[in-house]
Amino acid sequence: MPWAVAIGVGSLVPVGALRIVLGIRLAHFTFPGYFITSVQTFLSPKQIVPIGFDSGLSGPSIVTVPLVAAHGFGLASRAAGRDLPVDSFGPFAALITIMAVMGYSQLARWWTSRKHGGDS
Repeated sequence: MPWAVAIGVGSLVPVGALRIVLGIRLAHFTFPGYFITSVQTFLSPKQIVPIGFDSGLSGPSIVTVPLVAAHGFGLASRAAGRDLPVDSFGPFAALITIMAVMGYSQLARWWTSRKHGGDS
């Protein structure tokens, strides 16, 4: 499961960069992200939900956050008409990591049920 956290944090940079370059409002990513996370909470195995939320809050750690924030600020400072505090990556680090971990658990459950020919 550690690679699910890595995929979540790794996908943060291109999604955040795309948002900054295209000038898409943060709400257009945040609200669907919270909706998807809420749905995944009900579809994921009950044992994984706390791990997913813990990973989302601790996965983007002391090393990741400054690097990703610096990347976002640098990109926003080079894009014309962008405001540094507003045009950053925002809550992506937590949301995308939570979605990646719970998505991994859903995929693992589906793969196991498919492999054993039943629903587990």
